[in-house]
Amino acid sequence: MPDTISALAAAVTAARATNTALDGSQSPWSQLDLAAAVAVSHDVPDAIAAAGSSFWKLGAVDEPTQVRLGLPGPITAPLVPGAVTCDVIRTTVRLAELLKPKFEPEIGVQIVDGQLLAMPCVEVADSRFAEWRLPPFGVIADAALQGQMLFGIPVPAPESVTVTVSHDSEVKAVGSGSWADAIARLVLIDKDAAPTHVATGSLTQLFDCEPGLWTFDFGPLGRIDVDVV
Repeated sequence: MPDTISALAAAVTAARATNTALDGSQSPWSQLDLAAAVAVSHDVPDAIAAAGSSFWKLGAVDEPTQVRLGLPGPITAPLVPGAVTCDVIRTTVRLAELLKPKFEPEIGVQIVDGQLLAMPCVEVADSRFAEWRLPPFGVIADAALQGQMLFGIPVPAPESVTVTVSHDSEVKAVGSGSWADAIARLVLIDKDAAPTHVATGSLTQLFDCEPGLWTFDFGPLGRIDVDVV
């Protein structure tokens, strides 16, 4: 089994480095179990590079997503610092740097000296499995689908947050979440971690990163604009 783990980790590493897709329907991916997926993730350089990071993400925070991905509960993962951008108002995502990225608007939490502030947050998730056809526990093996993470400017937290997602001025979705739910999820993070920025899970469905101007308007919380090229 150790040889298989090493081979799978090498495959994920190569796929992430070259933006090539893996076939998750083929063995041994199709026989992956939770323990093996965790072991694979521990051998993937992006996951290793994230060790000790102060940037974290939460994922699969709702039961339907957990069922769809075959997960026993929410996932947590530290983020590679070099893939995180803070204080974003407007930025550019280049498709050539990713495989098949998808947007997720989230409530971001900043933790400084025990004080919590809220901020708009957009995750650019990316799967190394072809067409996002993940094998069992593939989200874990693939370093929690890390692509890029965009945190906006921190502000005092409102009780609730509504986000309007638009692409080239066409509204694609409206989602909402509560500050109380966002901060309640912080207990899921490793107790030995010292996070300063946390993405707390998507407020809408995921969106393919199609070229054009994407606007994530979080109302009083702020706004993030992303040019996809």
